[in-house]
Amino acid sequence: MAEQRAIERRFTTVERDLEDLEERLGGEIKSLLAHIEARERDRGTNWRQSVYAGVIPAALLLVSLLVQIWLTAKGTA
Repeated sequence: MAEQRAIERRFTTVERDLEDLEERLGGEIKSLLAHIEARERDRGTNWRQSVYAGVIPAALLLVSLLVQIWLTAKGTA
């Protein structure tokens, strides 16, 4: 009888430990998924920032140079 109760207590302890591990693992997985999603959003934001910081000013400079060349060529003709 005492041996059977000890075995039941061990099983109860193991079951409780497994439930705790399952909860902890579930929380860690949710945390990792949130972190991955945040990095994906940041990656998209970084790409947009690089476009706004680099490509758009370069395009505006090129357009302004082309307009100046066109105006100069039109004025001398």
